[in-house]
Amino acid sequence: AGNYRTQLWDKQSESFLPSTPGLGMHVEVKDPDGKVVLSRQYGSEGRFTFTSHTPGEHQICLHSNSTRMALFAGGKL
Repeated sequence: AGNYRTQLWDKQSESFLPSTPGLGMHVEVKDPDGKVVLSRQYGSEGRFTFTSHTPGEHQICLHSNSTRMALFAGGKL
């Protein structure tokens, strides 16, 4: 299980802004064999869970659903 929150970085105040509507997160989890266990789009804040039948180190990738928002924020989320 994992919790996340996607926020834009504000250069002027040098702090994160509150969650932005429309900004979301794609979560992908792969097991040690490279098999995709989870691939799903979520909102700007939330929790994801997955179950794997393969023991070992898993890879968790988080991707923003919007490159425009990231560029607006100076590339920081």
